[in-house]
Amino acid sequence: MSSAGYCTVCGTMLQLRRPDNDTRDRLICPGCGFIHYENPKILVGCSVTSRQRILLCQRAIEPSRGLWSPPSGFLECDESLEAGAAREVFEETGVVIDPELLVPHIITSLLDIKQVYVSFRVDIDDCIVTPGHEALNAAFFSESEVPWEQLAFPGMREYLKLMFNEHADERYSLHVSRIADAASTRRGFHLLTDRYQRHLLK
Repeated sequence: MSSAGYCTVCGTMLQLRRPDNDTRDRLICPGCGFIHYENPKILVGCSVTSRQRILLCQRAIEPSRGLWSPPSGFLECDESLEAGAAREVFEETGVVIDPELLVPHIITSLLDIKQVYVSFRVDIDDCIVTPGHEALNAAFFSESEVPWEQLAFPGMREYLKLMFNEHADERYSLHVSRIADAASTRRGFHLLTDRYQRHLLK
């Protein structure tokens, strides 16, 4: 829970206490009674693959400036998860993808930093990559070309290995995981192959 600040309604200093019939302490305004709830922020990302290669960008901003990861960022208001992921891909790499083609792949609870990460996947044809202002560089990498010692964020190595294995086998799962206190857990839910899913939708 964050330290007390000031009420956005009336400007009174907030107090940390437990409301009636609640199970958590909240920041409450003693002046107007408004409860300032804190909720996780939503991060969206996308693993874009093409010809057994994955699209990575070298981050130009903190955290992890200079390190590599798939395109990702915070979801904007009035934006769907898929649209946000597609926007982040374009902003960081210049690659245009159709949000309607994105398939859910990873849902991760980042408990220490109060965020939820939702990642999609999509396979595309060859395209031109143009790093945006939030990326120092961007490119497609085969598994042997990935800068494995320069990856951003905990769990990134495991995630990329998982992505390459699933892509090679053409057998994908929806993975639900959590990361807290430098430890992680993951559950996988098997999905039908993309080809069979398309057949069922016809």
